[in-house]
Order: sequence, then structure tokens, then C-alpha cells
Amino acid sequence: MTTERLVRALLTRWYVVGVGLALTIGCMMHVHAQRGLYYAQIDVVVVAPATAHDPNTIEANASGLTSIAGMVAAEVNKTSNTPATASAGATLAGQGVRDGYEVRLPSDGGQWAQNFDRPVLDVQAIGPTPASVRARVVHVLDQIDTTLRELQAADGVPAEDRVTTLSAPAAAQILYLGGTPARAAIVTGLLGLWLTVIAAVLADGALRRRRAAVRAVDPLTAV
Repeated sequence: MTTERLVRALLTRWYVVGVGLALTIGCMMHVHAQRGLYYAQIDVVVVAPATAHDPNTIEANASGLTSIAGMVAAEVNKTSNTPATASAGATLAGQGVRDGYEVRLPSDGGQWAQNFDRPVLDVQAIGPTPASVRARVVHVLDQIDTTLRELQAADGVPAEDRVTTLSAPAAAQILYLGGTPARAAIVTGLLGLWLTVIAAVLADGALRRRRAAVRAVDPLTAV
């Protein structure tokens, strides 16, 4: 198609161009208004007591600690609405979660078999502000400790023999997840203009073919 025909199509099908430009501007405004998210991840290690005079009913070996870690994760996640994932490397942001948290016992197994061999809980939180994410992490860590304490208390474990937790790092680092709104709006605008031009050209071609077909049937017909 020549430049002249392209310009003629855009001018002739001005209503298509108008709708396309309106939609493009609306999409650009929506994209520009989007803001990034804040994300934090922290590992919580379940550890046996440093000194113990009596045996703990929850075994102090890695297998026993991993089991109790899984029980804690299941209990804490009851109040979380995040989807379950098959991959231990999946993040909340990757799952499309914009506001929430998750406590996960990572699996070292493959796609077809899970292998939980470390008493480490993967704690993730995501939200619209750093303060909300930090508060959520603190809340989840408190839930983990409370749940662990209640499970052992219900099992009659003496206080000096109870399993505890260590956080790594000690304080969660808040990361910002988001691109550049202005750049995203520009890309959206260019894509919208390209689609508008294509729509106008296709509409013009379709209407011209229709007119040609009508004239072929009745040469005296003027559309």
C-alpha cells in the first residue's frame, strides 16, 4: 500500500481512527496510573533447643524438625488466600498476587515427587506500600512462633525443650517491584496507534470490496 492510499484510508475511515485513538488514550492513562508493588522474603529456620535435659516428643533430628515446620506452615496458611504452587521457586509476584502473604515449606523434589528435607519455612509478603509489607511480615513471623509454641504446649513439651525459630535475615528487606509507568504508557500508545492504523486499513479495504461487489451486480448502484 502506498502512502497516499494509507492517508486516504485514514481520512476516509476517520470514525475508526477516532475510536482507536480514544481507546489508546484510555489504555495509556490506565497503564500510567499503575504503581509497582513492594515485596519481602525471609527464611525461618526451625531449630532444636540448644540444651535439653529431657527428650522432646518432637524429634530433634532434621526429619522431625521438617515435619513440625510443615505443620506450622499449614496452620498459618489457613488465613492466607494465595494459590498453591508446584514450584518452590515461584514468588507471590510471579503468581499474580498483589496483596497477600504465604508461608511455604520448600521442596527439593522434582515435578513428580516432592522432597521436604529441610526445616526451613519460606515466608513471602507483597503489598502496595513498604509499611504494609513490613507489618505483614512481622504478623506472619509472630503467627509462626505462636503456632509452634501452641503445638508443643498441646503435646506437653517442657518450655526448656521446645523447638524455636531463627530468621534469616534477621529483618526482612523490602524490595520494589515495578517498571517505569511513563515508558509503559509510551509503548502502549505506539501499539495502540499501530493497531488503529491496521483497523482503519482493514475496514477501508473491506468496504471497498463490498462496494465493488455491489457495482458488479448492478452497475447503476451508487453507494
